[in-house]
Parts: sequence; C-alpha cells; structure tokens
Amino acid sequence: MVDYKKTIKKIFVCDHLPDYFIEWGGDQEWKDRVDHTPSEAQDALAALAANWKYARNTATLPWLAMHLAGNSVAEFTNKDSDWTERLWSDCVTQDEFRLTLAGSQALAYTGFYFGYENFLTESCVAKIPNSTTSDFKNCNLIKKGLKKAFNSSIEKTVWSDNKIIVAREARNSLVHNGGKASGKLKNMGAQLVEDGHVCVHPILLKELFQTLKEKVDLILNNW
Repeated sequence: MVDYKKTIKKIFVCDHLPDYFIEWGGDQEWKDRVDHTPSEAQDALAALAANWKYARNTATLPWLAMHLAGNSVAEFTNKDSDWTERLWSDCVTQDEFRLTLAGSQALAYTGFYFGYENFLTESCVAKIPNSTTSDFKNCNLIKKGLKKAFNSSIEKTVWSDNKIIVAREARNSLVHNGGKASGKLKNMGAQLVEDGHVCVHPILLKELFQTLKEKVDLILNNW
C-alpha cells in the first residue's frame, strides 16, 4: 500500500516565494500585439494570449495568495511586520499546501504548452487553404503542416527543437502517464525529471514560457 504522507513529503516544492511570480506585461500589451499582427494571425494570437493568461495566473497564484493574505493581516493588525513571508514560511511546511504548489506549477506547464501547440495548429489552418484543425491532430501532421505553412527551417525551430520536444514529452507525461516521466524524457536528461517523475520547478516554468514566446515571435515575424 502506498504511504500517502511519505509520497507527499517526496514531492519537490520550491520554498522561495518570488520564484512563483511570472511577469505578464499587461493585457494592453497583448492587445497591442494582436492589433499589430497580420489579420490572418490575429485569432490564433488572441486565443494564445487567453490560454497563456490562464496558465500564468495559475502559476502565479501562490505568490498572489500569500501577498493578498499578508497585506490583509497587516491591515487588520495595524502592524508593519512582513506577514507575507511569515505566512509563507508556515504554509510551505503543510502537506496539502505543498500539493497545491506542485499542482499549480504542473497545471501551468501543461497550460503553457497546450496554448503553444494550439497556436501552431491554428497558424497552419490560417496559412494553408481549405485546411481544418483535424488535419493537424498528431505530431507528424503538425510537423508536415508547419513545413507547408512556413518552411523546414522554421519547423525545426518551433517544433523539432530539443527544448520543445522536452516540453512536449513532459506535458504528455503529466497528462497521459500520471506524472511519471516517459522513457524518452528520461533519456533526454531533462532537468524536469526527478526520481522518475516530472517535477516542475517555478524557474523551469519561467524558462518554458520565455522559450515559447520566442518561438511564437519567430512565427509571427515570418508570417
């Protein structure tokens, strides 16, 4: 029988609160990006912005919750103590809270990748006449679609790049394998793998977000 509490204790949790904050840039900035994007790409980019904001807010919720709670306690007690850090130091030792932290980062990871893959699919649909999303329902079809919609060089950068393959394998392991790292992911020596499981550190989540943004910019700049 699996020891539930021991399993929780083994889950890696980052105890540095600032790491849970992901810069977004503001809704107006994203709106401006959409407005200055070729019209055929606007729907895909708008959907991406929405999906990524969901993921970003999920990832940042621990940071936001602690600051809101800390500010409320400080206001209620009329004391200037750093209640945010005091509350965080206590909460991060609690089993259920640790699960929440680990879960928020894993959910955000899949959300960021899902939004990205959907953006690529929608971009192929926008660029290839008479195509639909069902024409790109698996990895090989997306790969072919990107080559046709753009070129082989862009496909290699936005789809077959090692960082994207790691992200895809990690996402698939989280969604389809109960969080256990696939053999392919293990063999790639990914930092995400810890004790045979996918473990999403907030710093790695930020790196994924930055990488995906760069890939999206490449697509838009070559539209």
